[in-house]
Amino acid sequence: MWPSSSTRHFLAEVHLRIGTRPLALVAGELEETHEGGLIFQRTDESVLAFTDLVAVERVPWSTTRQVRRADC
Repeated sequence: MWPSSSTRHFLAEVHLRIGTRPLALVAGELEETHEGGLIFQRTDESVLAFTDLVAVERVPWSTTRQVRRADC
């Protein structure tokens, strides 16, 4: 069940399938840390494309992902 209409939400991640290949599109960008690592910043104006859905789960996101699945 979705939250009430008075609660604001926005779409930051979409999962698609092209033929048999998965594709995740995520609003965000990469930022380099002082140590030379990468942090994934969510909800940026850029779009990151992932063909490995496990990578989407494992990368260090700057904020917590909240996944809502649509019933189709």
